[in-house]
Amino acid sequence: EEIIPTSEENFPAAMVMVEWTARGVDFQFAGDPPDSVTPDDVLELAMWPVTSGPLDPSTATLHTRSVGDGEFEQTPLTYVGGAQYVASWPDVSCGETVEYFIEVAAETGANYRAPHHGPSETEVFTVVVGEAGCPGDLTCDGSVGGADLGQLLAAWGPCEGCPEDLSGDGVVAGADLGTLLANWGECE
Repeated sequence: EEIIPTSEENFPAAMVMVEWTARGVDFQFAGDPPDSVTPDDVLELAMWPVTSGPLDPSTATLHTRSVGDGEFEQTPLTYVGGAQYVASWPDVSCGETVEYFIEVAAETGANYRAPHHGPSETEVFTVVVGEAGCPGDLTCDGSVGGADLGQLLAAWGPCEGCPEDLSGDGVVAGADLGTLLANWGECE
């Protein structure tokens, strides 16, 4: 006896297929999208056309801004061959939280973004400055200590986008204190 799936059973699979084909371009970071970077870090990613047709490498752009702070700055991505692109992160202050999205156009002129709804939907990372910066090094001196603890405690409570919000949840609280204490001492 043949078992034929119902439309209710097929619907989730159909939605995945619709989402996949609507993307146009598949963006893949070297590892996970970054949630913290140092000034010398380079953004590395690959972009493959899914349904968009060939991409125009000259249009590949990294858009960044301080969280909720005006217009996005544009940094061209450098095409390095195949599907690979690289870009340097912008110069920002230690502990600054930055939003970003990636954009590229197909040769047809259609634009594609990662995340898909950028700039209304963005990824967020916290820049860590210093030769050996680490989460909790709020003073950017290469170690986590009393001054960093004092800065975190002074910001305790709601604090959208502030460097003391190590977890990125909009509140300086126990999770942030835990991260700071877990990194106590010299950064590696």
